[in-house]
Amino acid sequence: MINIGRALAPHYLAVVGKFAIIGPGIGVLIVLLFEGLDSVPDPGNFLFVVIVFGYALGLIPAALAGMIYTVAWSMRSHLPRLSARQFGTLLGTVAGLVAFPVFTATAMSSGMPDDLQVYLLPAFAGAVCGALVAREREQAHDMTDEYGHSSE
Repeated sequence: MINIGRALAPHYLAVVGKFAIIGPGIGVLIVLLFEGLDSVPDPGNFLFVVIVFGYALGLIPAALAGMIYTVAWSMRSHLPRLSARQFGTLLGTVAGLVAFPVFTATAMSSGMPDDLQVYLLPAFAGAVCGALVAREREQAHDMTDEYGHSSE
């Protein structure tokens, strides 16, 4: 059984925090790449774009994806042929794809976006975040038992 309280342990919060810090920035970069180089704002507005569109809109879904990633890591034993980084990438992609619609459905009155491109942002950002924190998550998982108690 998945223990949500376990995801709040200090060594798990580091993983969630990295999703929240890295994920929105990756989302902004992807948007800039999709829109083309001619849409890159001047340096004065670039910080505004990153903060408003990246972090104001992406912080909560990214943190939620980090929580899903952290809680679901225990499923790693079902895919033993994947390395920690491969599993982290896969799980990060799924966590991003789950977190974004959950956030959108609860926070936006307009409902779910119809554009498929919008769903690629959290999937790709989750994949990158998942790959970056996979080794750390693996080590945190090895330090705890199934109930989240530290073995140190």
